[in-house]
Amino acid sequence: MVRRWLPAFCVDWPTLLHIALATLIALIIVMLSGGRFSFWYPLLYLPIIIAIVRCDIEVVLTVGFILFAFILFGLPTLITSEPFSLRFENEIRAFGLLLSALIGGLYAARTRHEMQRTRREVTEMTSLLDISQMLNAAPDLESALNLSLMMLTSLIPCSIVAVYLFDGYHRSLLLQAVIGNNGNWLRIEKPQIDPRNMSKVLESAAPLVVAADDRARNDGFHILEQSSKWVVYMPLRSVEAAFGFIYVGTDRSQTFSSNQIKLIGALADRIGFPLFKIRIQENLQGIAFTDELTGLHNYRYFRQVLSDEIHRAERYQHPLALVILDIDDFKLINDQFGHPAGDGVLIQIASIIRANVRTVDITARYGGEEFVVICSETTKEEAIVLAERIRKAIESADYSVESQVAHLTVCAGISVYPGDSDSVNGLLREADTCLYRAKQAGKNRVEATEPTHTSS
Repeated sequence: MVRRWLPAFCVDWPTLLHIALATLIALIIVMLSGGRFSFWYPLLYLPIIIAIVRCDIEVVLTVGFILFAFILFGLPTLITSEPFSLRFENEIRAFGLLLSALIGGLYAARTRHEMQRTRREVTEMTSLLDISQMLNAAPDLESALNLSLMMLTSLIPCSIVAVYLFDGYHRSLLLQAVIGNNGNWLRIEKPQIDPRNMSKVLESAAPLVVAADDRARNDGFHILEQSSKWVVYMPLRSVEAAFGFIYVGTDRSQTFSSNQIKLIGALADRIGFPLFKIRIQENLQGIAFTDELTGLHNYRYFRQVLSDEIHRAERYQHPLALVILDIDDFKLINDQFGHPAGDGVLIQIASIIRANVRTVDITARYGGEEFVVICSETTKEEAIVLAERIRKAIESADYSVESQVAHLTVCAGISVYPGDSDSVNGLLREADTCLYRAKQAGKNRVEATEPTHTSS
């Protein structure tokens, strides 16, 4: 019990110097006023009392042994002329003072331990309250997850911490955020986990602590993250069920303490519902800005982003290109095979467009059989190359229409900022004019606002 209170011996030198000065003053007063017969003899206990009040066991013991040695060996011979035989009384006083120092030292150690524990608990509770407020202010799920992981690493000594969440269909668990060893590698690999392999974790309401040797070999981390010797899996739960879990690993040989595991559980309980709410809000926002048929962005989102991109291009003096694509003779598909077949063609076209643009480009369904691509930091010549790549990919593809193979072509019109216009409507008008010119010139063409153009 006592051992739990005793920290490693580490002297606080400023405190020791201050109390040493008080000890020296007390000794001088006692020596000059009669030694062991001095009225001021109890002053020798004052430095010990001060050290006890400061909860400094190291200083208490240091001062206690110094005074013990001085009283036992120095005080009788230096100050008084009493016979050496009277030292027995002095020894009693010396050992009494030493015993007081030892008892006071244990009290100081226990008090300091309790103060540190209380301070740590207050810090943990404050952090848990802070994380709730920070999550409410987080702009998106990615920021909220990173805030949660940073808070966890500040509270728990660990080598890696990550979050896995269900995909939209609950078919697999996807890595969403990671901090620590192999963090960059995991971000690249994005390992997926079969929920069936994590059923024990997801169905539990408490953390699951697992040694490295007992970890499931197909948990997504065994190959990529081998440094952890102990791992904690903590489910993230909404009101009804788990929607993911937190992964905490340490490369230390000693496992997580019970207090650390409880803290991981408390943090997971605190962040579970806010994260779930943010994810639902993002999904709803995604639905509001997504074309239900093709999965591309819709017209509303396109207008908003184009306006933002024009302002950004104006601020940083970057070019901006807009490409409008229209499927040639698409009405024939609907008239001959019906609208469901036409919808299937639109889905295939959208997939081809998505596969042939850059990751920074914004693709959207403009309406009907028309699509748009916003190309930031792109010149007219570069936009023509991009549009040609899309046109050729669509022309060379085979389309399944009512068990038949069809071939389609598209026309594209291009406008750029700042050369053609500096407004949303202006860029749309110029690109639409180029698209009309491509249709009039025989279809399956790419036209820009200048005479420069390419064709089939």
